Amino acid sequence: MKSIRLVFHNKTSATVGNGMDLYRLAIPYAFVGEEVDQVKSMGLDEFDTTPCDADVYVMNRPMSYRAKKVKDAGKFLIVDVDDYWVTPKWHWLYPDNLKRYIAHCETLPLDENDKRELKNIKHVYEREKVQAQNTIDSCHMADIVTCTTETLRREFARIGITAHIIKNSIHSNVNMFTTEKQKSNWLRFGWIGGNYHGKDITLMYPGFRMLHKDIELSDEFQILSAFNNNSEYREIEKIMSNNFAGCSPEYVHYLHKYTRVGSHMGADEPYRRIWNMSPTEYGMMYEHLDVALIPLRDNKFNSCKSELKLIEAGMTGCAAIVSNVEPFKTYLKHGFNCLVTNGENGWYTAIRRLILDRELVATLAKNLHQTIIENFDTITEANKLKQLIA
Repeated sequence: MKSIRLVFHNKTSATVGNGMDLYRLAIPYAFVGEEVDQVKSMGLDEFDTTPCDADVYVMNRPMSYRAKKVKDAGKFLIVDVDDYWVTPKWHWLYPDNLKRYIAHCETLPLDENDKRELKNIKHVYEREKVQAQNTIDSCHMADIVTCTTETLRREFARIGITAHIIKNSIHSNVNMFTTEKQKSNWLRFGWIGGNYHGKDITLMYPGFRMLHKDIELSDEFQILSAFNNNSEYREIEKIMSNNFAGCSPEYVHYLHKYTRVGSHMGADEPYRRIWNMSPTEYGMMYEHLDVALIPLRDNKFNSCKSELKLIEAGMTGCAAIVSNVEPFKTYLKHGFNCLVTNGENGWYTAIRRLILDRELVATLAKNLHQTIIENFDTITEANKLKQLIA
């Protein structure tokens, strides 16, 4: 039996460091090994300081020097890529944009939290300067390249790299993803997501403005949003809450303290902040949602993303309102397993429709759950990996 090492992004320990570790390594490879000790994980420090003595190493978008270490040791290397490797100029992560932002921040008075954020941004800048070339170089060294979707596979083919599709999936034994919901009298709409989605969120802003002006609906819904204490999430929160429209002064005061203490507050407010959780707890955030909001702008970079937000919504028993774009399009059936929108149009109409038809919410959630189960099966994806490794 081949020994397999999953190299997680966590620097100091062999535990899941981010969502890529969870979805691209931990979940699928849990069903690849037939022996308890066949598949093991390791952190970056352990990888960097120990010899490569396993048969197979699996990495998500590694630095090229780490890929080279595996190949110099004569070992089998699998490189996984879950995103398009070329960051567009409009994206916040584009190196020139980061450089300008860093220069601006350095002219401002900064508190301790701001200094920590700026330090992290500088680290991201150094990574992003070389990320695209690192990804390509690592893929050329790899024995196997895996990716998430057909769209991304085609982009690899354009540059002469053969990539194999391993879909994202969530197995039913991942306990943090549950269809059980926290009880509420509201119909709760929310966005759960990571960094760098600010431009996608702005698609919903006209809809939120109209929604908060609709007196007929004022006591019928609640908007929720994932939150980390950084400048991007603060802007996202303003959009999601329509600048905290209708919130009590006491709650707005709490929100502006940016502390997790008192995070239970907001249950009776028209907007509620949901603090982001660790990758191994992340799914529990969906316990607070009835309807997942999944906005995505229509461009090449986004079209190479995976269906993950749709998968998460379906596996946790949420209904969904979704941008009618790739990567979701193939699985969307408007009025059957979701409501679809185009661009900025339709968010208000779709939210209003579900507020006034709770039975439709239940139907969409049930059908989306079935769609995800039928199309994103962890065991199927794990069997594909077994064949690649054999």
